[in-house]
Amino acid sequence: MKIEEIKSKILGKWLYDDGKIIEFLSGEDFEVTTINGYTTPNCKIVFAKKDDIITFTMIPIETVCIFKLIDAKHFIYDSLELNGDRNERILSRI
Repeated sequence: MKIEEIKSKILGKWLYDDGKIIEFLSGEDFEVTTINGYTTPNCKIVFAKKDDIITFTMIPIETVCIFKLIDAKHFIYDSLELNGDRNERILSRI
């Protein structure tokens, strides 16, 4: 999948399993709302591709992420933590 395809498919609202809502306003801008209603505006997502691997950073909420899948209902990626742990994130479209 190309980065431009991902950018067009992520538009809209997505729900994390912990209750946070992320809304992609464009292929580069988003805001996050916590379960308590606190919103962090003016966030950025930055994509890169090397070989067949697409990575991205969601500033300020994620460090390095590895894209896995996006479809009509889910956005799935691995988040690489600073300590080296790798956690799969599954967001559901709302």
